[in-house]
Amino acid sequence: MTLGDLKVNQKASLDILKIDETGKGWFEVKMTGKLPERRSYQISEIYKDCLYIFGGQDLKEGSYNTLWKLPLQHIMDGGTTSWE
Repeated sequence: MTLGDLKVNQKASLDILKIDETGKGWFEVKMTGKLPERRSYQISEIYKDCLYIFGGQDLKEGSYNTLWKLPLQHIMDGGTTSWE
C-alpha cells in the first residue's frame, strides 16, 4: 500500500494505492467522506492498523497542523474506508 504525494499536472494528491492480489498491478482504494487537504512534506506512520498523517504544507494554503487517521482493516479486506 502506498500514500501518494504524486504531482500530476502540478496538483498534489493523497491517493491510496493497493497492490492487486496477483502482485502485477496497483489499484486506487475508494474513499468515502471528507478527505484531507492536499499536502506535501507530511509525516505519515502506520500504527495499530491505522495510517496517520500529520502536518505538511500546501504552496497556496500554507502549513497544516492537522492529524488525520485512516483505518486500514477494511482496505485489506477489499472494502472502502474513510478518513477520520
